[in-house]
Amino acid sequence: LEAFRRAPMKITLDGARAGTVEFVANAGRSCFRTIVLTNDSEDAQLFKVLTTAPTRYRVKPASGSLGAGCSVEVHLVLTPQDAVPDDLAQWAKDKFQIKNLAFSDEGASAEDIANAWKEAAPEAVEATRLRCSHVHESAPSSPRPVAAPPAAPSPPPRAEPPP
Repeated sequence: LEAFRRAPMKITLDGARAGTVEFVANAGRSCFRTIVLTNDSEDAQLFKVLTTAPTRYRVKPASGSLGAGCSVEVHLVLTPQDAVPDDLAQWAKDKFQIKNLAFSDEGASAEDIANAWKEAAPEAVEATRLRCSHVHESAPSSPRPVAAPPAAPSPPPRAEPPP
């Protein structure tokens, strides 16, 4: 296997605050969110998307490889729940972690890829965490207040020249 080295992986969220994925919690219905992983490096990258609550969320695809300059959409799904707690703070600890690893052997088998993850030095793996935020379906999303630009100070009154 080729040597590993760190390389950046750009993560774009659909309509979310930086570092937070917001789900609408509704009993009996799924909620889908999409993240886009973009390989900004010159090498192929392996990626994995993990969750702290695998029974509550599904991730598709959960792992894969990206060629240089390529992107992939990853779907995060809050699975249908029999009951949604009134206090969603119980779910506030839920997180996703996205790991990536430079990997230049694009024709590698699944076994080679699994071995690459096992053999990778910890400093060769980049990890990004995304927190989860939940709102009840009936709760309208509160728009973020937009601060009005500061008013320009009014010019001082002009003194009229004496006649």
